Amino acid sequence: MYLKNFKKNNKGPKILYLDQNFWIYLAKIHYGKDSDITLSQILNKLYDAVSNGKLVIPINLTNVIEAQKIKNLKRREQLAKFMISLAKGFSFIPYPYIEYKEVENIVLERLGLPLHNIREIVIGKGLLYMISDGTPNFLPEFHSSPIDLINETKGLLAKLILKNQSIKEEFMIDFIINPHRDHDFSSLINKLEHIRTNGYKTKDKKLRKIIGISHYILNSIAGLLYQACSRNNLDPYSFRFNEENKIYDFLKKLPFFYTQYLLFKGLDNSVDHKITSNDMQDIRSFSFALPYCDYVAGENYVISLAKRNGINKLYSTRLFTKSDFVNIEGELDKLEV
Repeated sequence: MYLKNFKKNNKGPKILYLDQNFWIYLAKIHYGKDSDITLSQILNKLYDAVSNGKLVIPINLTNVIEAQKIKNLKRREQLAKFMISLAKGFSFIPYPYIEYKEVENIVLERLGLPLHNIREIVIGKGLLYMISDGTPNFLPEFHSSPIDLINETKGLLAKLILKNQSIKEEFMIDFIINPHRDHDFSSLINKLEHIRTNGYKTKDKKLRKIIGISHYILNSIAGLLYQACSRNNLDPYSFRFNEENKIYDFLKKLPFFYTQYLLFKGLDNSVDHKITSNDMQDIRSFSFALPYCDYVAGENYVISLAKRNGINKLYSTRLFTKSDFVNIEGELDKLEV
């Protein structure tokens, strides 16, 4: 697995993903609202590692959307200032771009052409990366992604980037002033619940698994694959699968999509857990973070899903919850060696 080897041999900065609850958790330590000597020391080490270029802690559009749900303006400003100070202007591009670049890599591989180094291109500095792919001239038609969020790019570019604000000012304006719409996942949730309900009716577990993965590829990947093939003059019918193992081999070449599939499958197996919009937001964020980041800190439920499906071992990613976040101090100490 190339990401596992890349992380092992990478001489550049490590990447730490914090879900929104962790940002709030650490912000309380930063502002003295919660006192914990160990966590204060860890926060200082995080700042040092970021300042020394040994660590990147990016934010994304989902973080902004979640922060904007805080009604108290003072609290929202404090959280924004803390996140911007620790992220140092780094963010990762919206998921539709990551999805497309992963799928296009499959096409480029088939054509024998150089692949996108997704780990390096998905994270950049400045608001431009958080609301587009850093080069917003290319905006493909996304059939299965939150196009409404992508369409906000033009207005934000005109309002922010072209006025020559500093990176810090750009992010503060985006956090406090520009309203981002929370994507409505209701239709997708209904579709997933329908697929899950019908899946339970299929008693043959192997057949149910094949049906599940086929539904996933058809609904999440097929449209993007057609676009990537058209863009690169490749016949999309060259991606026909006549054997079960070829379907899995195809999906495993797409770390974002394979991780998302495993997380969805984990939800699918939790019969009593109704899928929510928060689940969808979390899954999209963690589908990037788990394969592409070196360290991931999140809620117990998602982290346990990742561990049960072996995602952390598959991509050599260290996982943390609030109960064991103190263990990240050892990882930060290694960065100083």
